[in-house]
Amino acid sequence: MDIKQLHTFETIIQTGSFQKAAQVLSYAPSTITFQMKQLEKELGVSLFERRGHEQRLTSAGISLKPYVDQVLHSADQLVAHLVNVSQGDVYSNFLVAWKDS
Repeated sequence: MDIKQLHTFETIIQTGSFQKAAQVLSYAPSTITFQMKQLEKELGVSLFERRGHEQRLTSAGISLKPYVDQVLHSADQLVAHLVNVSQGDVYSNFLVAWKDS
């Protein structure tokens, strides 16, 4: 499981379809399908009910969504923090100690 798959999952939910998610993310539709099949395989559950071009979340997909939201939010916070650190906006003091043998 990776952030890209989770972001794709979230985008499918927001747009309502794999096709629209592909357009938003600038991916081929087959890439969206592949990512979701990989995620489902890794988790061992179906996340979407597929009916033609319409996708609906399964109960497993509904259960996963708040965790995906939390992970993506944390990833965004991490990136923002690292940008601040690289710009010198955040200072941290660390004490490093070691014992010579």
